Amino acid sequence: MNTQDLLTRLQCEEVLLNFFSLLDQGARTEAAALFDDNAVVIAPNGSELSGSAVRTFIESRPDTLVTRHLAANVSITPTGSDSAQATANITVYRVSRAEGDVPPFRLPQTPQAVGDLKIHFRKNGDGWLITKYHATPIFEEPVAC
Repeated sequence: MNTQDLLTRLQCEEVLLNFFSLLDQGARTEAAALFDDNAVVIAPNGSELSGSAVRTFIESRPDTLVTRHLAANVSITPTGSDSAQATANITVYRVSRAEGDVPPFRLPQTPQAVGDLKIHFRKNGDGWLITKYHATPIFEEPVAC
């Protein structure tokens, strides 16, 4: 592995982990800014968003949603001088909070989502951005009958 590939891996991993951290902190505008203007997001339910709809969707997350994203087995593969792909496992805990509630919140008994991610990155003049984010559910919360 050459130095440029190593740098690409580190920078793309930082973008991905910053995205989750910003979402978890409620910094939706900053999280949305990590996506390219022409980005595509494929949600766990298979729906697809692209372009400005991606940023709008991220920015419109409700203030009452508290999340913690745990990314593991992150693997970044450079695919060119200005492109890379990643895979990762993701575990998500979500709770709703009422106005004025403060941490600590009640921990859910199980995560609400566990799945696989496929992410594409492209480097532009401002650095690395996410161009495609595809979440595939592996385990789901049980549904009450």
